Amino acid sequence: MAFRCQRDSYAREFTTTVVSCRPAELQTEGSNGKKEVLSGFQVVLEDTLLFPEGGGQPDDHGTINDISVLRVTRRGAQADHFTQTALAPGTEVQVRVDWERRFDHMQQHSGQHLITAVADHLFGLKTTSWVGVLKFFFFFFFKKEGHHGYTPHPKSSLESWAGDHTPLSCRCGAEDHVEAVKKLQNSTKLLQKNNLNLLRDLAVHIAHSLRNSPDWGGVVTLHRKEGDSEFMNIIANEIGSEETLLFLTVGDEKGAGLFLLAGPAEAVETLGPRVAEVLEGKGAGKKGRFQGKATKMSRRAEVQALLQDYISTQSAEE
Repeated sequence: MAFRCQRDSYAREFTTTVVSCRPAELQTEGSNGKKEVLSGFQVVLEDTLLFPEGGGQPDDHGTINDISVLRVTRRGAQADHFTQTALAPGTEVQVRVDWERRFDHMQQHSGQHLITAVADHLFGLKTTSWVGVLKFFFFFFFKKEGHHGYTPHPKSSLESWAGDHTPLSCRCGAEDHVEAVKKLQNSTKLLQKNNLNLLRDLAVHIAHSLRNSPDWGGVVTLHRKEGDSEFMNIIANEIGSEETLLFLTVGDEKGAGLFLLAGPAEAVETLGPRVAEVLEGKGAGKKGRFQGKATKMSRRAEVQALLQDYISTQSAEE
């Protein structure tokens, strides 16, 4: 069932009835850092204003008839409230929530949704421990509640969502949200453009370093975690050699990635499909280039051996 705290996350106090009360113990950490065991009672109410710990969110603190509630946990469809004073079943009680703690949790919860959404939308960074990104948009625009936690109602600004946990750049009125998002998008595009320019400059520098290396010739290999097809093609274009086999890869060293084989057209035409097969990927090429996607970048050494064998065989035939 949905508790009162989930149906109305802004309610601060209400009246309900005690259902049961049983002896219990609570393990806590004392001021000296050592674990302590408190004796008390687990009180179950008909409904509760205090959110039980769960779903990655801490529990609420508060009082029942001015008796402190030290911990709230979920047990099936019920919530156990740990107190150090017994409460008789059937007693009508007044429940109050520690609003400062509650509202801080609400702000942090919504702030996490906001940060997660921005990180995913702008940078493609996936969540590993926070709630799904799409839920944030539903909560923000449609005031959807009743999920595993509670979300504050949309106010006149993002600051009302995440308060002190919201970056200053997000603190604008509702009428300015569209303009603020446009500015963020423009800033992101500029950053992406600058990043692309830096990658291009790096590719040119790498190409010249490889070309001037004392190890140049035969088979030349290079792997980088960061990069894309354009990055590899810039290197190949800058080197511009039709005498050397150039094997470039980008991506996870042991997982998936991209590859490019450049060199003499006949050699590339022969070796390209075999390289894709070794890397358990797919590719295509023409005019001395063969590139594609790979799923087993961990087999790059096997590709290098294949290329070296080809060069050795060609040299022996000559």
